[in-house]
Amino acid sequence: MAACDYFELEIIGVGTHIKNKYSTKLQDCALAAAQLVSRINTSVFDQALINIGVSTAGETPNSIAGRALLRGDVRALSEPARLRVISWLSKQTVKFKQDFSRLSLKLHYFSGYPLLQNDPVLLGRCQKLFPITPVLKTYGTEDFSLYTAPKLFFHIGTGLSTELHETNFIVPAKVRLSLLNYWIIIGKNLQLLCH
Repeated sequence: MAACDYFELEIIGVGTHIKNKYSTKLQDCALAAAQLVSRINTSVFDQALINIGVSTAGETPNSIAGRALLRGDVRALSEPARLRVISWLSKQTVKFKQDFSRLSLKLHYFSGYPLLQNDPVLLGRCQKLFPITPVLKTYGTEDFSLYTAPKLFFHIGTGLSTELHETNFIVPAKVRLSLLNYWIIIGKNLQLLCH
């Protein structure tokens, strides 16, 4: 499963009344934010995704925005890909300062969950119990807990067209029964799996 990081881009300028829109001393934080969102959300990386999902600017409709805040997410399928995105994002702050010299941009980057890889020994042992397709690359991430012990994650299809985080997502009874059977098999074979 992918590594997952979070970032914020804080754009700071001088807000003013709309009557001053064409002042040569001002630069609009909302416009700068829109250009950053466009640049970042259309960028393509090998084995990584980057996206700004939240963009806020200004405080009142009759003003030139003096501040904007962008919040985004990075997903990476490898540590080198993760580092490439972080480096690229840092370079965007330099380009931003060239484009908007009167505004400042602060990048706040928060490293989140690391790349989650199945333990190869556990995987080999479980493959003796039931069929597992070991190669599934997903930009989904384990964002509930950080597991430091040997681990094994399974993606189990439901046969549904709804996605996991949709409000109408319900695991069908036959899938729940299959999951229960897997847990029973694992429980009965703990000696094999743990030694």
